[in-house]
Amino acid sequence: MWALLLLVFATVLGCGTLVGWRRIVHTVGGKIGSSSMTYGQGIAAQVTAAVSIGIASVTGMPVSTTHILSSAVAGTMVANRSGLQIQTLKQIMLT
Repeated sequence: MWALLLLVFATVLGCGTLVGWRRIVHTVGGKIGSSSMTYGQGIAAQVTAAVSIGIASVTGMPVSTTHILSSAVAGTMVANRSGLQIQTLKQIMLT
């Protein structure tokens, strides 16, 4: 029963991301970085976040998926020398 419920939730979340990915990328990328994200940066951030969340799940560490993804996006902005919006990063660190 629980496996079916988890599968349904995962499918619904996946469909929501499939439909609204552009808005998510522009919102997260636009508020953290000084310039828009590229497709490569989006893929790199998602892969980094997925691996980090997977490791946290296997080891049983409690993590915030939002903070992990935000940190991955910030990392791609730094690596690409796109610049960061310091005020947004301060708000993320405070939460």
